[in-house]
Amino acid sequence: MTDDVAHLVLCNNYRQAQCVSLTHIGSYKRMEEFRNFINELESKGKLNRELEFIPSDEKLCERKSAHLGLSRPTISVVLAYAKNEMKQELADAHIASDPYLIGEAEKIFPASLVKQYPNEIQQHPLINEIVATQVSNDLFNIMGPTFAYRIMSSSGCSFLDLSKAWIASRDIFVLNNILQEIEALDHKVDCALQNDMIFKLQSMIYRSTRWLIRNHRDELETGKLIRQYQQPLQSVAANIEKVLMGNVVDYRIAAINPLLEASVPASLAAKISCTEQFYALLSVISVALKLQVDPHLAARVYFYASYKLKLFDIAKQLNLLPVDNNWQSLAKEAMCDDLEWQQQRIARTLLTMMKGEDVEQTFNDWESN
Repeated sequence: MTDDVAHLVLCNNYRQAQCVSLTHIGSYKRMEEFRNFINELESKGKLNRELEFIPSDEKLCERKSAHLGLSRPTISVVLAYAKNEMKQELADAHIASDPYLIGEAEKIFPASLVKQYPNEIQQHPLINEIVATQVSNDLFNIMGPTFAYRIMSSSGCSFLDLSKAWIASRDIFVLNNILQEIEALDHKVDCALQNDMIFKLQSMIYRSTRWLIRNHRDELETGKLIRQYQQPLQSVAANIEKVLMGNVVDYRIAAINPLLEASVPASLAAKISCTEQFYALLSVISVALKLQVDPHLAARVYFYASYKLKLFDIAKQLNLLPVDNNWQSLAKEAMCDDLEWQQQRIARTLLTMMKGEDVEQTFNDWESN
């Protein structure tokens, strides 16, 4: 059991150190986000800026102008306060009352202990605190110190709803397995390449968490969402190359070749090169569920319409828009949301019109009307 405990501690330490390093890399580009988050913590009375040696707003602006970003000690302090705030809020919200989230408690204990005493763990008098600690650690270690602040600012959700959506997103996309594949490449590939792969995963999970909150705000049941989306999404994702076409295929090839040349395993390279399309599958599966059609057919229709209407090109242009402050970030997200809604609406209309499985003919009929 000693070795199991050591492994759990080291894994947590690894992910936390990884979080600080990844945050440090691009922190100057998101300095306004950090400044706003620090000011919010300060206004709530949860952070004593002078006591923790957090730079003033003027110093942060100077560092942004010099492309220096935040120092690692500052990031570490902000990360700790972000975790503490979320942990307290989740414990107060009785997070362990969710039958799926209570399973997070088992990740803190050695496997042998969980096997022998499963009921005792779930009935622990501090079960809410245990689950809250595990969820907040896992969320921030993977997504960074300002993840919760960004999501809650744009969606107005609670810490509990954020946690439910994030865990659902994490497990729908089997995020931990992909992260472990990337981490297994330590000292085998360039560290910068590993960072880029993790950044793509973070972007996918950030967007998918927002998507689940926007589309399932009134029914954020983590276990139910995973049962609805995980299997069909993974099934379509395993055959994603069969439904992509046009510029998306070229983009995928351009993304996957450098990874293969850098000795990234082919299966991992295939996943990393399609994170944007995997995210889009949430909309595909949502439409398929509502219309009760085959998810693979829904994916064909969705990506064919995107190809013919050049919606992928529009999305790429939106992603290039500069973001210098919180308002620009919210505006950019709103435009991306509108584009996704239009794609989803078009796919739903085409699937409703279809009499067989001729996607091209159905699209032509729709376009001519």
